[in-house]
Amino acid sequence: MLPSDMHIDELGGVLFGNHPFSAGQINDWSVPRITNELILKVSGQTIITVDGSSAAETAGTVRFMPETPEYSQYICQTVEPGSYYYFKFKSKNAPREMRRIQVKNYQTLERLFVRMWQVWTMKKDGWYHAALSIAYEIFAVLEQQSYLPSSQAKVLLPAMNEIERHLVENIDISHLHELC
Repeated sequence: MLPSDMHIDELGGVLFGNHPFSAGQINDWSVPRITNELILKVSGQTIITVDGSSAAETAGTVRFMPETPEYSQYICQTVEPGSYYYFKFKSKNAPREMRRIQVKNYQTLERLFVRMWQVWTMKKDGWYHAALSIAYEIFAVLEQQSYLPSSQAKVLLPAMNEIERHLVENIDISHLHELC
């Protein structure tokens, strides 16, 4: 979901949203974002529209929203009220597009987000570095998740196998799309 070499330059905040929006409520967050956001949906259902593309999000959905210097459409419609956690951060090497994944065992991530929120909120000695450490734990858990739905992975499998067969050779990749 996120590049394995991504690093956090600055952690900007951690939030827990406990059923803050009622069913049918539409929130338009279409503004330039000065930080990246990583959001974990833990309950409820929301329809997210980003730059004209809509998708439903339920418990276990993780969404990465990139920093955007310009206006970008970002609308959240609450279908069923629910809870979420998110943290904001700066990173010079973060993706420039929104990414989303449905996590298989989101309870592990939820525990990390809860711990991060508690550390951030309590602000005891060492809180910033502890929160930063937890953010990297979250990245590690996400790194272990497959971000390609199985239907897409099946389509790409012939090209991926061809690349693996010739991994240590210089190969022409211009024909790989024909294998899919």
